[in-house]
Amino acid sequence: MSTGVVTVLVLVVLAIALGVWFFTSDDLGEPDGRQRSEQETRRAREARTQAQLDALRASQRIGSAFWRASRALFDVSRDERRRDRDGR
Repeated sequence: MSTGVVTVLVLVVLAIALGVWFFTSDDLGEPDGRQRSEQETRRAREARTQAQLDALRASQRIGSAFWRASRALFDVSRDERRRDRDGR
């Protein structure tokens, strides 16, 4: 059971790290220093916003998977305690 908890915690930390990476990445600047047109800047912002929304959805899916996994572990341990208490 502790292996499952460790696995879930690793997944949560990975989800947080990916979320932070996606939300802090800024690719509006050009590496060669040239100026972008207004349309290119708008497209880049829209692409970044879409990437952030995708990261948010992925984080929500990971969070709900974490909730289901932790609830399943709780249910299993509760059922084991009941069986042990009832004399199995």
